Amino acid sequence: MMLHRLRTVTKRRDSDVAPSELSALEELATRTEERAARTRAHATEARDRARNEAARGDDEAEKLHVREAQAHEAAARAIEQTAALYRHRIRQLTNIEPRSGPHPFDT
Repeated sequence: MMLHRLRTVTKRRDSDVAPSELSALEELATRTEERAARTRAHATEARDRARNEAARGDDEAEKLHVREAQAHEAAARAIEQTAALYRHRIRQLTNIEPRSGPHPFDT
């Protein structure tokens, strides 16, 4: 019979998180939020163009710009969700147990 040491799941501690990991995630989250904002701006521009085309009476061009705006809005939502996931991960990394002494599973 072979005995195996039990593996235990522990929470991450301050000493487990590299500062570079946290700063890289923060940079990624910031860039992702900026990308979402740019995508939302493109959606707004497409909606403006659609209104202009509608005012001119060009239904086909209006429909094209409306579809473009919808695509940009959908992309912005997906990008915002990604940024939210990065921010959630950052919160997880910064709300970890501080290491105040020997951990019971370190023996």
